[in-house]
Amino acid sequence: MNTQVTHALWQSPGRVVRKERPYQRRDKGAILASIAAHQCSLYVLPTAGGKTFVFGAVAKHFVDKTLRVCVVVHKTVLTDQTVKSIAESIGVPVSSVGTLINGQWTNPDAKVLVCMVQSLALKIERGECEHNFGLVILDEAHRSLAKTHRIVVDHFQAKQATILGVTATPERPDGVRMDEIYSDMVRGPSFAELTERGFIARPIYYAPTNDLLPVLKGAKKAGKDYVAKSLSTPCIAVVGGLVKQWKRRAPKEGGTLIFAVDIAHAKAIAAEFRSQGVKSVEVATSHMKRADVLEVFARLKSGATKIVINVTIAVEGFDAPGISCLIIARPTMSKGLHIQMLGRALRKACGCQFVCEHARPVILDHTINSLTLGKAEWYVAPGLDQEPEGPKYGTAAPGRACPDCGRITWSDGSSCGRCTECNYEFTDYDDPTR
Repeated sequence: MNTQVTHALWQSPGRVVRKERPYQRRDKGAILASIAAHQCSLYVLPTAGGKTFVFGAVAKHFVDKTLRVCVVVHKTVLTDQTVKSIAESIGVPVSSVGTLINGQWTNPDAKVLVCMVQSLALKIERGECEHNFGLVILDEAHRSLAKTHRIVVDHFQAKQATILGVTATPERPDGVRMDEIYSDMVRGPSFAELTERGFIARPIYYAPTNDLLPVLKGAKKAGKDYVAKSLSTPCIAVVGGLVKQWKRRAPKEGGTLIFAVDIAHAKAIAAEFRSQGVKSVEVATSHMKRADVLEVFARLKSGATKIVINVTIAVEGFDAPGISCLIIARPTMSKGLHIQMLGRALRKACGCQFVCEHARPVILDHTINSLTLGKAEWYVAPGLDQEPEGPKYGTAAPGRACPDCGRITWSDGSSCGRCTECNYEFTDYDDPTR
């Protein structure tokens, strides 16, 4: 298949008026029923399925009853898009939504506040948070079992607030179960359902190289994932292959988002692209100012920048429509992190109702993440009392990479033992991770 597609759908859209999808209406009703019976409920919906739209509708239900709402986010770069989404859902100007960012309030008496979790926890510890909320929404709720989030949860639970967590991946690398906080789970449609119905994209996956495989077998681990610092040097050593494969596989239209291990790795990737004549590349990290990060992604969205290499910034919750190519250069053993990274390429690239089949994003996975953890549409969220599954290797691996073209063929029986792109016939001697 020729992935060098030029298609207008990869042009990032302007403002799109969102329409409620049938499953979103159904999920809103299920959430309201759940929180009527449970103080702490969890809502699970795939990345790009419209979680913010749904919890915005739930927030409106509370605001209409003259109850205040607090939305808790974990990154400053997520505050702006959350404010815009929640304001649209409730039907108020953006200026009517208050915020707490880096310790500073804006419009603290607003009916709806969007707060950074670190700032809110600090206010609580100092006794400077006298707010009473009818509803507290914890975005990216798989993080809500962390120490800082627990300060917020415990505080508002004691005040009898309703707690609603929302996430696409209700699991943590440390294996801590979600039922430590939540007593009920509302499941929206699965990744497979939304993919089949055309609401999210169906990527084409490649695993072009296996240069990191020897390193990963002996890499340091903490809990159920790699220690990121131990991966930096070996990942820097193999950045040359990223540019070669990007030139070969990336669609001509749309932007490229790259996940790097750390800042040194991100800078090395950027330098390699520039050394090979690709100048339209920028780096985004959590060490940058919020305004600077937002400007980088604004340039990616407009097409002024072709490639953005990020370190942890765009893993969760970040809306990046128009991404036609995703490069995974950050190894992980965490299925939740893997799915969150893949999720950045699942959003619709235009304002049309459904994803178009011939505008499929390309995933270039230079790790073994996809081969051992699977594709996005196979992900099934664990229950509240379940521990997440880890990676699978060898004959149990969910995918195998073609030795000739790198296309991943999935172990669902549909390929009849042949590569779906170049028709290479696999043998029992082929290493699934090549």
